[in-house]
Parts: sequence; C-alpha cells; structure tokens
Amino acid sequence: MSGAKRDLAAVLAGERRWCVYVADCLDWLKVQPANTFDSMVTDPPAGIGFMGREWDSFGGVSMSAETSAKQRESRYYTDSNRFGCSGSPLVQPKEVRDRFIAYMTERLSECLRVLKPGGHALVWALPRTCHWTATACENAGFEIRDKVFHLFGQGFPKSLDVSKAIDRQRDDWSDIEAVVRFLEAAKKAGGKNARLVVIIARDSTVEKRKGKKPVMPENQRCALVESLRVVDCAILGFKDFDIGQTVEEISPDVIAIGYDQEGVERLVKDYVKRRRLKTRVVKVGEFGADELNSSSKIKQKIVQGFR
Repeated sequence: MSGAKRDLAAVLAGERRWCVYVADCLDWLKVQPANTFDSMVTDPPAGIGFMGREWDSFGGVSMSAETSAKQRESRYYTDSNRFGCSGSPLVQPKEVRDRFIAYMTERLSECLRVLKPGGHALVWALPRTCHWTATACENAGFEIRDKVFHLFGQGFPKSLDVSKAIDRQRDDWSDIEAVVRFLEAAKKAGGKNARLVVIIARDSTVEKRKGKKPVMPENQRCALVESLRVVDCAILGFKDFDIGQTVEEISPDVIAIGYDQEGVERLVKDYVKRRRLKTRVVKVGEFGADELNSSSKIKQKIVQGFR
C-alpha cells in the first residue's frame, strides 16, 4: 500500500484527522469505494475563463494574452466579447454551457457515489454561473437543500477595523489632547471629587454673538462634549443667554471661564458680586497658540481636514 493510501486508510479508521491527495479528482474518485465519505466541500471551476485560463474556459472564447495583460494593468479595462473575469457567460455559445455542465455532472456523480446515504455536499459557485453548477448537481442526483450567500463589497478593506485605520492616519492628536487638557484644568479648579458640568451655547446665542450659525447643531455639540470622559454632564444654555438663570440652576462652587471669554467673565463676576454668592470664578489659561482650546478652533480644524 502506498503512503497516500495508508494515510487515507488511517483517516477512515479514525487514526488520523486528515490527509492530502494530489491527483485528478475524477481519476481519484473512480477508485474509491461507494458509500465511504460523510460529507464533501468543493471549490470547482466557475466556467468564466478565469484569468484567461484554458481549464476554466470549456472551449469558449478565451481571453488572449494581450487582453489578459491589459485587464491586469487597468481596473477599468473591460471587453464583454471576451470570456474572462470581466466578460459575461451570456455572450458564449450554448455549447460552452453544455460542456461545463457535462464536466461538472460527471465529477459530481462520482462524488455522490462515494458519499454515504444522506451525506451533504457544500459546493462553491460564482453568482454568474451558479445556475449552471446547480443544474449539474441535480443532473448528478443531488437535491438542492439550501444556499449559502457570501455578501461582500469589492474594494472594501478586509479584516480591518476602519475606525482604527482612520485613527492611525490622524495627525492632530496633540490638538485633541489640548481640548481634554483644557477641560481637565477646568475640573481640577473645582478641587477633589469635583464634577464638571459644561454649558453648551445655543445655536441662537452663537449666531447672535458671532454673526453666523454654528457648523454643528447644538444637540450634536452637546452630545459630543458629554461623550468625553472628563465631562460629567453637558447641558444646553438658555436661549436668551441669561447668565443668572444658568448659575441659579446649577449652583456651582466654581465657574471656569475660557481664556478668550473676557465678556463672559465680566458678566459672571458682576452677577456673582451682585448676588453676593460664594461661587469662585477662575480663568483657564491657553495651552499654546497652535492648540485647540475653543470650539471655534475645533470647527476650523474639522473644515480644514475635509477640504
């Protein structure tokens, strides 16, 4: 007994889990005893003249070497009159289909013979010619019980976390870090166990103070800020930009003001003094001229990134 036959005998006896045969499948199947195998998985030809190869053309109009070279060089090259990867089996003579089905039927018939009664086969097929393969399966005596579809998008990255891939391309992590540092400084000003509540300006307030509508709607800005780990809560301010209402509603121990908010700082200090509140007002400094420490700079960075 040859080494390959001994390996197969060992698999059938349960002494080994697998073995590999290199042979013509039809020649090999014909010498196997009937009712031997439990199941089958196969990846047969598709009948599309893959890469201009003769073994997949079945006498059809095969792609010439020149056409095949052009197709490999340009993703946009197509020639529907050729029987290849970009061609359609519909342009082929009926004889090509018949030869393909006959080829598949002969081999699938042998597969059915060596399978045990009730054995299942998983047979791969290309969408364009799967009806030819299904016909061959039925001609061989198989019953089509079910179909498994592989849905995919051509050109999409495979086994790739897109969000991580985008992150690896970012060159503005220092800017994003500056935003977090700005908020961390505001929270630190409140002392140990402080909670950071961020007031998000309403769209009407932004438009009134800056003369233009914000790039991002107020609800989205609020959700974005609240998603940061350092932020305990983010709420929308009052539409009439009433400092007093905001302070009274939150009753903060400390109010942190941005380095460029002189007008807001003045209003807050005046209100706290007038109401004789114990609330402390602090100003968070700038982290550098090139760093993001205001919503305006953040929006500018976003716009620049998409130009």
